[in-house]
Amino acid sequence: MTAGSSSTHTLSPSSGEIHSIKRRAAQGIATLVVRYGLVICINLAGTIVLSRRIGPSLWGAFAISQSAYLIGQEICGRGLASYLIKKDTPPAPDDIRATFALQNLLGLVAMGFILTAARPLAGWYGQGQLYLLLTAAALACYGYALRGVPMALLERSFEYFKVSVLEILETALFYAAAIPLVWMGQVEAGLASAIVLRSWGPALLTFLLKPVRPAFWPNWTGIGKIVDFGFSVAGSNLINIGIYSVPAVFVGKLSGMAELGRAQMAFSLYSNLLFMTAAVVRLNLSAYSRLIEHAGEFAATINQHLQILAAVLVPLIVIFAGFSPAWSSFIFGQKWQGLSGLLLAQAPGYLLASVFWGVLNPALLVSGKHRQVLIWLAGFFVLYAVLTRLLSPALGAMGVAIAFTSAEILFHPLLFWVYGFKRLNCRRIFPEIIMSAVFAGLIWICAQRSLLAGLLCGTLYLIVWCARNWKTLDSASRDFSPHLRGSALNWVVPADR
Repeated sequence: MTAGSSSTHTLSPSSGEIHSIKRRAAQGIATLVVRYGLVICINLAGTIVLSRRIGPSLWGAFAISQSAYLIGQEICGRGLASYLIKKDTPPAPDDIRATFALQNLLGLVAMGFILTAARPLAGWYGQGQLYLLLTAAALACYGYALRGVPMALLERSFEYFKVSVLEILETALFYAAAIPLVWMGQVEAGLASAIVLRSWGPALLTFLLKPVRPAFWPNWTGIGKIVDFGFSVAGSNLINIGIYSVPAVFVGKLSGMAELGRAQMAFSLYSNLLFMTAAVVRLNLSAYSRLIEHAGEFAATINQHLQILAAVLVPLIVIFAGFSPAWSSFIFGQKWQGLSGLLLAQAPGYLLASVFWGVLNPALLVSGKHRQVLIWLAGFFVLYAVLTRLLSPALGAMGVAIAFTSAEILFHPLLFWVYGFKRLNCRRIFPEIIMSAVFAGLIWICAQRSLLAGLLCGTLYLIVWCARNWKTLDSASRDFSPHLRGSALNWVVPADR
């Protein structure tokens, strides 16, 4: 009797904790999806307004400075501080102080590097205004580094409403400063001021929402784990930036700017379509780090999330790529005639990446396999770059698309091996992806000949998809709907967590 009571007493808190984690994770994913959607809309509208006053030459200089501060944001803002999110126990004051001090040093190094390179780069490109823009980007990098710790603590406690408000404010402040000044004729000063404001405005507000005492010198005896995990994540972020840059490095030089434009447009369209996956990766790092101590529930949650993502994102990609011959020429015109073929060629790669990366990447990070993730990304980058270099001279933008899909197909089995084949329950997912890739090709061929034929083929696919996935979607809806309603209410009346 005593043993039975003790067992019940032990299981109850765990069950309640798991339910709380899932509830807050569901609310967090809804909040982040809204955040990413709003930021995309603000960026699109702001870009259109700015581009009407800024010529291609200055826009190119701005794009270079933008790349600099976005790289700084990924490495300085979301690198070392992610250790505090992943940590399986609440961070001690010493952990917070050490991470803040390391973030400060990393921010100073990044700022110094960009400031040192600003004038030579401006001279190399022959764009004098680039010096001012890169100086602003350097200051922005330091702001991102300083706010990294309080932002990580907000994410650890699932306070994603506050995180989303800060990041929406970041984008809104940029355009609120840039647009009036640019339209008044202060183009360089307007862009530079906006770059600094987008970083430092939310950074100061972050400290008000999550007060953290600044620390500027670490205790070197306790930073080993922070450096190990943090620099692995920062390195992974840097490699991801390199992966995104592969078309710009090879295609523009080997195949011409028109082919580069088509390749970049195809990747950009998929990035906007699948913006939800960025929210999934980010949220899952917080959720999985809380679930990792419950081994059975952790493994079951991983497989459930894979099935849900496959049921939701796979048909989205199939319809998007399959009907691209109809909508791409209508929206973009005949100049972009080859775009639909690129979208179809990339579809198999994105079918794999959209389902597995958002789940397995954070699962491996919280399982202590961050070094393996870094090595996997480095190998993927090398293979993708080599294939692009070999294929793009003859095939142009299509060579990049084939290289991307080939690298995804060849390297995903290694990702499954690192996680553990026996822990994956993908008996339904792999046939779903293969069937969907075939249907994407069939719909694309039919849509090329006749929109009606494409619609008939697409309808057949959706009937098959519904028959195979309605149980998964029904179960997910019952699990998540109550929590999503709570998240929607938080946008009106934020919960005091």
